[in-house]
Amino acid sequence: MQKRDLDLYMKKHPFTSLNDAVYLLMKDNIIRLLIAPNTILNESSLAAELGVSRTPVRNAIKRLTDENLILADESMPYVAPLEKNEISKLIEVRVAIETYAAYIAAARISASELDKLDQLRKKYHESYERWDLNGLVYYDVEYHEVIIKASHNNILYDTFQTVAPRLLHYRHFNNYNTVGEKLRAVYNTSDRQHTSIYNAIRLGFCDIAREEMLRNVNQMQEIISAW
Repeated sequence: MQKRDLDLYMKKHPFTSLNDAVYLLMKDNIIRLLIAPNTILNESSLAAELGVSRTPVRNAIKRLTDENLILADESMPYVAPLEKNEISKLIEVRVAIETYAAYIAAARISASELDKLDQLRKKYHESYERWDLNGLVYYDVEYHEVIIKASHNNILYDTFQTVAPRLLHYRHFNNYNTVGEKLRAVYNTSDRQHTSIYNAIRLGFCDIAREEMLRNVNQMQEIISAW
């Protein structure tokens, strides 16, 4: 990260505080693997690179530690490693939350939420056609988040948010770590599954929505089995 990166971010988001901008920039760099896992983070060095005092960097590190993207031991904080055992457990959490969310969303989703889900499904397909990996990750995350929100269960949604940053970290890693044709096949299947999930929710077929969501989430498990 460089000062110009922070300046550009602040220019694009003029109403964001410096503390939030440093936090969001660091978070984005970690999640997109621009700062590698296990990288030691030195407050003074990062502050000098960004042209800020140590305070916003320290605050960002604390917030990212709370999100499990940074680990802190008795010495320097460092970017959390990516481990097969952890992602397997995170997928189990996804299965528990997202399959149930799809089940109850099929009964509770509003017309506006359904319309948004349809738009995101189409945006995902367009990203696949362009082979835009960043777009695929972004619209996939948004698509699944709408379904969880459509459960109208704030505790379910808040619980998912505790693991969402770490899951996003692994999603980007999978993009870089999976052979091209296999990755394309996974996204092709996911594209079709998004349509199946959408139709099941639209028609109020709770059991089918849950089953299709299970198939969709389990694809991530298939990818990491090849690590």
